Amino acid sequence: MMNTMEHYNKGNESFIICLDDDRDFLNSLKISLPLKFRDKPDCTILFMDNPYDTLEMIRELVKDKEEIALLVTDQMMPHMKGIDFLKEAMKITPRSMRVLLTGYAGMDSAVVAINDNVLDKYLTKPVNDLEDFVLTLKRLLNEFQLKSTVDIQQQIILDLYEFSNSLNTLQNLDETLEQTMAFIGSSLNCERISILLVQDGELSIRASTGVPDDILQRIRIPIGKNISARVLKDREPILVKNIDEIPWLSKKINTEFKSFISTPMICAELSSYDVPIGVINVTNKEGNEVFSEQDLKTLSFIANTASIAIHNQQNREKLEQSYFDTLSALIMALEARDTNTKGHSVRVMQYSEGIAKELALDDSTIKIIRDAAILHDIGKIGIRDDVLLKGGVLSPDELEEIRTHPDISGAIVKSISSLQEVGMVVQQHHERYDGTGYPNKLRGQAIHAGARVLAVADAYDAMTSQRPYRASLDLEDVLSELRSGAGTQFDPDCVKALMVHLDCLRETDNMSGQEKKEIEIP
Repeated sequence: MMNTMEHYNKGNESFIICLDDDRDFLNSLKISLPLKFRDKPDCTILFMDNPYDTLEMIRELVKDKEEIALLVTDQMMPHMKGIDFLKEAMKITPRSMRVLLTGYAGMDSAVVAINDNVLDKYLTKPVNDLEDFVLTLKRLLNEFQLKSTVDIQQQIILDLYEFSNSLNTLQNLDETLEQTMAFIGSSLNCERISILLVQDGELSIRASTGVPDDILQRIRIPIGKNISARVLKDREPILVKNIDEIPWLSKKINTEFKSFISTPMICAELSSYDVPIGVINVTNKEGNEVFSEQDLKTLSFIANTASIAIHNQQNREKLEQSYFDTLSALIMALEARDTNTKGHSVRVMQYSEGIAKELALDDSTIKIIRDAAILHDIGKIGIRDDVLLKGGVLSPDELEEIRTHPDISGAIVKSISSLQEVGMVVQQHHERYDGTGYPNKLRGQAIHAGARVLAVADAYDAMTSQRPYRASLDLEDVLSELRSGAGTQFDPDCVKALMVHLDCLRETDNMSGQEKKEIEIP
């Protein structure tokens, strides 16, 4: 999706490489240049006399993500011409500045090289004015650093733009947090990230990577306490380059790392008040490097961008939860019209959850099944009472009307963007395993796993409950009916899972009102 930003975090050193087969000239540079570049402590000068060895060294430096600022080479060398060396080096490190030295007359080759963008500077030998030579190299070095800064800033802006656009496509808060952490990791090259969100007046870790489990289990911080909470309260970020330099802080922070950034997430609303969303913490920079001022700016940009998306997702979640609660209340009201179905959805949810756990379904699927169980009959709100509450046998037309409720239920639930899969389960809960169900005659594994679970739980509760047209069935008859329907109406695995679940309930004396008989598992 986006460019990774490993190049944002260049190492502490920039390299200048001088290549010349003239040992005397090279030795003179070894003596003079380090002294002249004492004002550039972050610059390392390397001296080489073989172009092939130099190219190999350049490859290793680039592999290690080192920055090669300047290449200075002689033209007339026995193994390879200087221009040919620069052309090969350009393939490996295209951003480096390139200087050609020669003691031979003739500018044709240099002009061609400059026109081909192989050269940035052409200098003649011998070097009669050392000061002018050094000033030229420093000017090129400064030009390289300026270009690097501009390139970095442009890339940051571009990547932040793409990051912002990517957040707009996400459907829930968890995806937004995961995307934000991934972007932070690639931007700052850090291994430990935590995003803390405000909840009930406290900060708690909502998403993290590289954070030990024991910390995740105990982090809930009142706003104003601890470093993260203070950052949020003061609405000012903290950049610590060396924790040992701040004694009071080192007592509060795990000293396994020395440098960290903590920045607040504040969402600016249309009103006059900003909304505090949470805090982003980063530590463990790759290679045990120190976080820089540029890292702080980058993280602050990310926090500002993410805070808007997170706030929007939180508001969406609140709105959708309110809608879900409204639908749940409608279900309760619907069931209250008939004492025989009162509590049906809650019981179906409990049975469905028991079946799902016996099947070892994952937590997210179990949540989908729980929500679907609560809402599976919401479509009956569109069915006439004289049909829904009829005490006798339904006519073909009335039966057809009843069979519209899964589609109605699914449409209502799918109107909530985050409940699309829940709506699918709801819509399919009257499909049969043999493909003769409704509304779409789905068969076997084509039916959502949640719908197959829900079908068994729904049938079990329906048969064990009083209905207008019949009394509740004996438990043994219900179990026999389920066994006989395994493989035709029901998924056999779901039927077996229900049997195990009911047996567990009986053993713990939680099968209230049911006969305590041994349940045979087919």
